[in-house]
Amino acid sequence: MEYIKIPNIFKRETYGKNKLIEGEYSTPELEYLSKAMWEFTEKIDGTNIRVIWDGYRVDFKGRTDKAQIPAHLLNKLEELFGGETKEELFEQAARTMPKEKILIVCDRGFMDNKAYMTEEEFREAAVSVGLTLVQARDRYDAVFHLVTAANGAEKFYSSENNAARYETPEEARDLDNRLIRAWTGHPYLKIIDNSTGFEEKIKRLVNEIIMFLGEQERVEIEKKYLVKKPDISLLQQMPACRKVDIIQTYLKLTEDETVRIRQRGENGSYIMTETVKKRISKTRRLETERRLSEDEYLRLLETADPNMPVLHKTRYCIVYDRQYFDLDVYPFWDDQAIVSIDVTREDEEVRFPAGLEVIREITGEKEFRNSEILLKNVK
Repeated sequence: MEYIKIPNIFKRETYGKNKLIEGEYSTPELEYLSKAMWEFTEKIDGTNIRVIWDGYRVDFKGRTDKAQIPAHLLNKLEELFGGETKEELFEQAARTMPKEKILIVCDRGFMDNKAYMTEEEFREAAVSVGLTLVQARDRYDAVFHLVTAANGAEKFYSSENNAARYETPEEARDLDNRLIRAWTGHPYLKIIDNSTGFEEKIKRLVNEIIMFLGEQERVEIEKKYLVKKPDISLLQQMPACRKVDIIQTYLKLTEDETVRIRQRGENGSYIMTETVKKRISKTRRLETERRLSEDEYLRLLETADPNMPVLHKTRYCIVYDRQYFDLDVYPFWDDQAIVSIDVTREDEEVRFPAGLEVIREITGEKEFRNSEILLKNVK
């Protein structure tokens, strides 16, 4: 890889002394940036450094691949930018920006590695960077998975329109399923399938991101079903099923608004959030959510509603036929459980995985809200 020559800001005359032509930018990108606020510094002495990011790790190289960086300089770079999780570099940069909302988009996330590794190899990789599985997966606020064209749009899956494709359609489908399984268990996983054309698929993705960011009101359309309690051992054998432990504490509870904090994770590793839900119809709710530090979570615990017990439940996150289900199992129910799924339309078809025996739909029924179930069964 060769060091990229830095262009001049302005174009040069093609005659005479090749003087700079002020006001005529050498590239469209520089012209676009011309209205930005700039801070100018002068390099007295230095070395050309390339910073290379592969989606997770940062590496430092000189002007060419053969160039050597002095040891003391490389050590300083590692000291300044050598956090165990290199995505933190972008988070640190974002915190310095005077904006209310900063969006960091990762084409690949750490959990993608799991699709290419054995379980043991992945555990070792996570440990090597100081992460538990829950931290590696849930450190991202949202995950949007675009299903491969090899699944549902096979005629468009070809190396002729994408030279980077080297898997057969069968291999691509298998890898796609492994990627989905790797992210199963994330609290906000959206699977964008090929039920529409590509342009509409991208629009659906953009709309999901806009909704998540709150640029439009984030309206949750949730359907809930009462099911017979399934055989847990069969659940655990499903390829795309992940067990999650949830501890939920209520801060405010009224007919139309719920404010609660939650620990969500497994094996003693948790992500903590605060959620506010406002009901606007039987199936539609406005929802806002934010991540909490451990200190914030402990402070909010002190404001818990004294009349509400703490809710403990086990959630099984299941991906089936490109749908994402939450199956909640409560310690005080022996013969039933609740399945919920977020949909984009109220009339959207729900296709249940084998092994789930639906008793009836309970969407919007007050007695099956978490708070009502808790008050009725826990004293």
